[in-house]
Amino acid sequence: MNGNGGLRCPVCQVRFRGAWECSRCGADLTALMLLAAHAYNLRQAAQQSLSSGDSHTALASVQAAQGLHSTAEGNLLQLVCAAAADALGGRGQGSGSKQRHPRANGLSTYVGPDGEQGPRNSFDNSQSSSC
Repeated sequence: MNGNGGLRCPVCQVRFRGAWECSRCGADLTALMLLAAHAYNLRQAAQQSLSSGDSHTALASVQAAQGLHSTAEGNLLQLVCAAAADALGGRGQGSGSKQRHPRANGLSTYVGPDGEQGPRNSFDNSQSSSC
């Protein structure tokens, strides 16, 4: 991520370069730096939530980040989080089943259309066949 998207010095409008002080006019850019850092941290939290399977929290985090400081990378992450949230049960209404995916010991499980549960991966050691 490039980190400074479309941010500009509020005094002279020069492009923000990630410094605490504007290189052109010397204005204090602490607030701008903290805003960009907070948005970055929210995007990182969204990626962590997405990695752990919590797509709804991931979507909320990336939306908050984009509200603070919108970036192209954030837009892409928001699309991925929204698609994951839709695929894992929608956003409340719509997409059929209202059943949430259970978690056992932090591992996600698959819930089939008929309610049958199983491991998320396609390889299960307990059902090995002899060849």
